[in-house]
Amino acid sequence: MSRNPFLERLADQHEAQIRSTLNNLEADIISQIGKVTDDSGVLTTKISIELRNDIKRYMEQYRIQADTLVRDYDQIVNSFMEEFGELNIPDKFKSLTEADLITINQLKFQSFSGFEDIANRYLTEINANVYQNAIAGKPFNEMVKDIRGLITGDVDRRGRSMSGYASQIAHDSVMQFDGQFTVYKAKEAGLDKYKYTGTLVRDSRDHCRLHIGKTYTEERIREIWQGSWAGKSEGDPFIVRGGYRCRHTWIPIVEVEKDEIPEEIIEPTSTSRSNVKDVVISSLLNRGSKKTRQAYDDDFNSQLTDQQKTIVDKLEKPKVIKNNQKGFYLAGSKTISAQLNAISRSTERSKGVKSYVISHEYGHHIDYVTSKTVNKAWSETNDDFFNAIEKDKRKFKGVTRPDLTGRSKEGYHVIDTEEYQGLFDKLASREKIEIFSKNNPNLRIGFVNSTELKGDGYSNLSDIVDAMTKGRFRKKMNMWGHTESYWGKRGSVEKEIFANLFSLQNNPKAYAIAKEIIPNTVKEFEKRMKILENLWGKYD
Repeated sequence: MSRNPFLERLADQHEAQIRSTLNNLEADIISQIGKVTDDSGVLTTKISIELRNDIKRYMEQYRIQADTLVRDYDQIVNSFMEEFGELNIPDKFKSLTEADLITINQLKFQSFSGFEDIANRYLTEINANVYQNAIAGKPFNEMVKDIRGLITGDVDRRGRSMSGYASQIAHDSVMQFDGQFTVYKAKEAGLDKYKYTGTLVRDSRDHCRLHIGKTYTEERIREIWQGSWAGKSEGDPFIVRGGYRCRHTWIPIVEVEKDEIPEEIIEPTSTSRSNVKDVVISSLLNRGSKKTRQAYDDDFNSQLTDQQKTIVDKLEKPKVIKNNQKGFYLAGSKTISAQLNAISRSTERSKGVKSYVISHEYGHHIDYVTSKTVNKAWSETNDDFFNAIEKDKRKFKGVTRPDLTGRSKEGYHVIDTEEYQGLFDKLASREKIEIFSKNNPNLRIGFVNSTELKGDGYSNLSDIVDAMTKGRFRKKMNMWGHTESYWGKRGSVEKEIFANLFSLQNNPKAYAIAKEIIPNTVKEFEKRMKILENLWGKYD
């Protein structure tokens, strides 16, 4: 989704229209004053008072134009819904409901109120100015100068004219209405990620330059906007964005739940020399050169133990594998998407570590194809695996609540947030990274706290902890994982832990930490792997 060119054009058009209206308003008021001045060019106080009705009548030009501009916001709604409808979200969110229409009208009224406030303010100022000039006996040319200063902004006038305020309102209201409606519909559809988009111009703020093109969760956006920068406006970040006259906006992003996938390419490494022949999966890639396909096989096999190679070799292969930036597994079509030589890093300036995405997604595949239950993975249906996870959770401080599903007789354990820091320290550290202006590399504009993982595969470990805390570890500690809504889906915790353990088995250091954190779950996982290694055609 990217409606920015449309939004920018509409904002510029509205600004031009309101300026034109105010030019006409100014000309009409000046003309009317000229008609009622006496032969000496002076306005009497009595007539100045009588002029108020005329000035109020002329001000209606502005109000009518403001109403017309606000009615144009239907174009913003239509443009949004057109692109929103193309996202991978339930159909019920792709049309406007009665509640949506009520919200739209409320937002329109809010925008019109901004124009109305300006009209009321300057109507009072213009009337007062005309009256004071009449009392002072100022000649017509002096009155004209003052009126122009108030409405369109005479060069000699100090302060800001009605045109200056109104044109800013006209421009910003377009972007602000879009921002309000966007976040409203995104929340309604359960979307949590937004991308900062728009056009960079010569005077774009460093803050906007820093975040343009970046995608964040709503929570992270609100954390970022708590800072300060030149040009910042107070208010909701989705509405005020980069400040007055900002040309940027947030657009909702639908991402398949994935492990942290980086853009950087690193050379694959193997922790041990295998005694088992490498498995070949690169022939399943939907595209790629011979060199790329070989590299894909090399990367995948470097992440597997001999036992895992044996299991992979004997089981049904996926139908399609995609070398994509997004990592995911689609059980229905048996499709894997995993980037070659992926790394995990928190910022562009972060060093990053290897992320075992290919083996993770392949772990999902194995979990599904070895299940006796249609459309469900083995991990989410096996009580021993489920109970082992619950047992491991109870190792940590927290509170145990009744399990309303009835699956766990001992209850559902919620790990206390006091435990998060200790778990974080096992996996990562915080580093303060300097941020410099893109226009001036020598100009430092601030700092950003970067999470640095302590080893390869530690993003997978973070995802395990995040699964145990249902997304709160990721949220509170700014670590790797999934959204709270994702963890709320039945079976998601078990499936992700299984896939992460599968990805870490050939990394002794990371796997040892997994054993430390979830020893009972690891035992059940290893029991399952032994069964898959030794049996053929029957898995439960």
